[in-house]
Amino acid sequence: MSALIRVALSQRDLQIEPGQKGEVVVTVQNLSEIVDQLSLELEGLDTAWFTVSPPNVSLFPQDQGEVKLSLHPPSGAKAGRYDFAVKAISRENPVEWTRVQATLEVMPVSFLDISLSPQRKSMVGEEATFQVQLTNPGNVDLTLSLSATDPEEGCLYLFQPQRVTVEAGQSRGVPLRVRPKDGLPEEGRRYDFTVKAVPAGAPHKAREVLGQLECKPLVISFEVAVSPQKQSAKGTAKFKVQLTNFAENEIALDLSATDTEGACTCRFPTDRVTVAAGETKDVSLVVAPKKRPPAGEMKTYDLTVKATPAAAPHLAQTAAGQLEVLRPKRRWRRVLAIVAVLALLAACCLCLASILLPALDPGIRQELCRNVAIPGLCPGEEPPWPVPEPTERPEEEPPQEEPPEEEPPEAEFYADPDEIRIGDCTVLKWWVSAADAVALEGPGLGFEVPFEGAREVCPEGPSEYHLVVIHRGQEYVLHTEVYVVE
Repeated sequence: MSALIRVALSQRDLQIEPGQKGEVVVTVQNLSEIVDQLSLELEGLDTAWFTVSPPNVSLFPQDQGEVKLSLHPPSGAKAGRYDFAVKAISRENPVEWTRVQATLEVMPVSFLDISLSPQRKSMVGEEATFQVQLTNPGNVDLTLSLSATDPEEGCLYLFQPQRVTVEAGQSRGVPLRVRPKDGLPEEGRRYDFTVKAVPAGAPHKAREVLGQLECKPLVISFEVAVSPQKQSAKGTAKFKVQLTNFAENEIALDLSATDTEGACTCRFPTDRVTVAAGETKDVSLVVAPKKRPPAGEMKTYDLTVKATPAAAPHLAQTAAGQLEVLRPKRRWRRVLAIVAVLALLAACCLCLASILLPALDPGIRQELCRNVAIPGLCPGEEPPWPVPEPTERPEEEPPQEEPPEEEPPEAEFYADPDEIRIGDCTVLKWWVSAADAVALEGPGLGFEVPFEGAREVCPEGPSEYHLVVIHRGQEYVLHTEVYVVE
């Protein structure tokens, strides 16, 4: 503080509402022996909150002057006390300065705006959701309690949350769920309701907004179909269930499927499906027999698919389907049976020839030639036509022996185990004695493998796998099958 500069304020405590103005007269006196110019500064407040006019004043020795200080906190200024200081500084000697303290109190101003979006809503279902928009343009935080009522008290109202704080100058949205107490109406009905926001400690400043909910009757009209209606498979099969909604509102359907004997397991990706108005939705159905039929036999399962509306179980609809499961015989067993039969026939023929040929009497053969009288074939018979003299025939070259046919390499290919349940895995194992290349083919496979190895596979249904062996330009294919059961 300087003894050469004196500063006095017309008032040191001011109360101003946001957006309003207040003035303070600042008296400045030069107590030095020289002419000096004094500059005025204000500390502690934002420069947008005040105006000093004029900011500089020139004074003769022992002379004084007045400066107007205008305070104007903006409309968004928060309520509270703000300390500030007015400082006068000498231009001739800046180390000489004087400061005076003062206080500005921004008065609290409470405002509240409330709106509802949408203000009117139509629905087909159990409940509707609105958005309550709360805006606080004031300068103090507001803690609000929310409520809603209708004259008939026919609805339940749920705010999330029911008590909320909106900071000064901010907005906040609160979801409001409205549910009729009587559930789904058989006829259309309308509810007029009022949403109320009450500030804590100031119920007289509560604000209200009107809303309207129109409940339309739920119309259920749909169709369920199974595609294909009849399907043949070696085990597990997939069907497509088509759900068509003909109504103007969405419906939630609970799905189930059974067979008449209870011998199959039926699975949907989800037990409940929502179908939009006027749309068709496809849902996959996996059917797996719990036990597979004996080899070479066929088993037929009659299926029933049921779609039940969640809001009206009595309007459930069904569709029929059929699954034929045929378990084929093993190929290698059929081949072995054929080879065994052929070998047995060949052995019988050899046995008969060895018995009959030695027992044939030469006299019988001569009597046969006499009766038949075939010239040139039986002994002593001259042919009735001239027989040309035999001529020497050039020696024929002995036929060249064809190279022996290549024998296939020894190989083994099988699945361990060859029968699994849905979701389980099995191991393909193979061994080849010699080959130029070996490849493994089947669902998800198709690449070269070593002569000996194993690979785990997890088929979703009955599958066939192949081991392709290339040996000296020849291709040999081994097969194995994996059966998938429930």
